[in-house]
Amino acid sequence: MRVVLLYNPVSGYGKSQRVALPLADRLVRDGVGVQLVRVGPGINADVRGALTGVDALLVVGGDGTVAHCADDAVATGVPLYHVPLGTENLFAREWGMSRRYETLMNALNRRQIVRADVGVCNGRSFLLMCSSGPDASVTGRLAADRARGIVGGGHSAYVRPVLAELLRPTFPRLRVTVDGREVVSDQRGIIVVGNSRQYALRVDPAVHADMTDGQLDVAFMPCASAARTLLWAAMARLRRHTRDAHLVYQRGRQIVIEAVGGPAPGQLDGEALPGQGSLFDRLSISVRPQHLPVLSARG
Repeated sequence: MRVVLLYNPVSGYGKSQRVALPLADRLVRDGVGVQLVRVGPGINADVRGALTGVDALLVVGGDGTVAHCADDAVATGVPLYHVPLGTENLFAREWGMSRRYETLMNALNRRQIVRADVGVCNGRSFLLMCSSGPDASVTGRLAADRARGIVGGGHSAYVRPVLAELLRPTFPRLRVTVDGREVVSDQRGIIVVGNSRQYALRVDPAVHADMTDGQLDVAFMPCASAARTLLWAAMARLRRHTRDAHLVYQRGRQIVIEAVGGPAPGQLDGEALPGQGSLFDRLSISVRPQHLPVLSARG
């Protein structure tokens, strides 16, 4: 058996490397061929070339690192396994993956490969979700803080941007169409387009999303105050938000989100949209059914 073990040596102040290197040594001792691939700023890595003739791609890092590697797994057909080191690790949660060595080895030996859907937003792949609203604004604020070297990693990094967002919350006016049918017309609120049901802090707006059904779940929560945001979050945490008559919940394969009256913040898989201020005027979102091979650890 041969695997590629991919990691960012500076991620989490070196935490990724401290986990990846001992993991590689242990795999080798157990007879697994391992090729280490480093990724990150300033590192020129040929990930697709490294994946030729291997049995699995093991990604050590967070959800953002997994999302960045997804296209390489799709292009080569090599199943992906997430060794979780991020803040939320939603992809790993979805597929039963963990940092436990026994869980990883069981997945490698059982080789239960599932074909997962991949979302596409303005030409960029995502695995978990796309959203706009206060959550996306927090993500943009966090990205700006990190660019200035203000914060590090982990949940504590979110304290400053969350407090700033509570003081000046962002509720964009949005127009949303699903498969050509307008479902939201110039309303303020929060929208989550989920490929997976998983979301931060187990607040799961797209609670019925399934990564293998060939569709995306759209959850729009009308909202114009911080208090209403917290109420929606509490209801979603308790799985009661779907009982609210104001919730718009749809499924589809082609979704368009338009910012009405000015650019709105957006995020993909927990990372701010690329570009100035992570803002958008229009998002064209679609799904590629069963494109990503996943080395599942479920069951």
